[in-house]
Amino acid sequence: MGIQASGLGSGIDSKALIAQLIDIERQPIRMLDEKRSGFQAQVSKVGKITAALKTLQTKLKALDTQSEVMLTKGVSSNEAAFAITAKSNAPVGSYAIEVQQVAKEEKDRSVGFANGQAAVKAGTVSFAVKGGAAQVVTIAEGDSLETVAANITKNVKGVSAAVITAAGQTFLQLTALEAGHAVGGSPSDAIVITENSTGATGTALAFTETQVAQTAKLTIDGLAVESDKNDITTALPGVTISVKDLTTKAEKLTISVDRDAMVTKVKELVDAYNAAMDLVRAETTVSATTDRKASLAGDPTIRALEQMLKSKFSSPVTSLGSASIAAAANFGVTSDRVTGKMSVDTTKLQTALVTDAQGVVNVLTAADGLATRLAAAIDGYAGPNGSLQARTEGLNSSVKQLDKQKLRLEDRVAKLQEQLTRQFTALETSVSALKNQQQYLASALPST
Repeated sequence: MGIQASGLGSGIDSKALIAQLIDIERQPIRMLDEKRSGFQAQVSKVGKITAALKTLQTKLKALDTQSEVMLTKGVSSNEAAFAITAKSNAPVGSYAIEVQQVAKEEKDRSVGFANGQAAVKAGTVSFAVKGGAAQVVTIAEGDSLETVAANITKNVKGVSAAVITAAGQTFLQLTALEAGHAVGGSPSDAIVITENSTGATGTALAFTETQVAQTAKLTIDGLAVESDKNDITTALPGVTISVKDLTTKAEKLTISVDRDAMVTKVKELVDAYNAAMDLVRAETTVSATTDRKASLAGDPTIRALEQMLKSKFSSPVTSLGSASIAAAANFGVTSDRVTGKMSVDTTKLQTALVTDAQGVVNVLTAADGLATRLAAAIDGYAGPNGSLQARTEGLNSSVKQLDKQKLRLEDRVAKLQEQLTRQFTALETSVSALKNQQQYLASALPST
């Protein structure tokens, strides 16, 4: 253990004195720590702004095509008979629907067996579903009815098999997984079963058709439509008509612009914009209490970002020329001049969607539209090669440099502390020696 200055000999509190001297020497280190904390706070703020911009960009990219913005909805006047699902390209209008037939799946049943463990006669049974290739299941000698049912379900696509017990007998029942049969073809083509029994024991399945397959049939404004499925997607573009039951009279199918859904999308976009703008404005707005070390107020990138967000969102779409709706403000989206935040006048937006829904869509989706131009501009800031990424890398580099400086200063202070301790220890040793000598001389001289 090294010698430590104690101050016992000289009467000087050398430990306290050394501590004071070292504290003075550590002042530059404390300044580096403050500077480092400021840089780290700036890195965190840049990260939050980047995340908010990416969220906004995601919202923008979900509104840059006609199909994403022009939302439609389908309404059936008789949901018990048919339901409607409409995509953006669905033709707006109303249509008279009459359902004459609902598609049904074929069902087949074997002869009765004593129970599920009863043996099925060995051989093969093949299934051709809706005109497809034959799918063969092999029945081994001694296979039970339950085993055969499981093998059919596992190996035959488009068919399920179940063992049903009723009235003292057990049956193997087949059910086509899809309703209907090929349009123009025979209902018997839904499942073609070929059984070849070669075994010496057991009972052959000998299937009998218990439900005949049938297609869905309906008329749209008097035009006949037939489908091998109950979900009809080919009659009207962008529309799925899901047939459920027969109608007794003509019912109405209505396709209209889904204005409420479109308003919701615009509001979500404005909310994402405001979330990003709030973070940016928090940095560019300076007050007496602003921590200059941690603030991005002096960062030209953040100020440029603020101006970009304002101009790209609110400026007119040049390609739309003198159209009545050529900017977001024309359909009720306006900005506060002081805060830069956007707000939505729902009434004005709803009115615009009634009078010119396509105009609203064009402002968002044009080649130079709001969604496209703002999303591209954001990429220049929040993208992998954007200015915010460069700013983050620069700040992190500054933190690393400060860490290196701190290590050098810490090393210098440690050496100084060691040097001061040795010097004061030497002083204490010398003072103690002189005191001892003084005491010796005092005791050697005769007293008077």
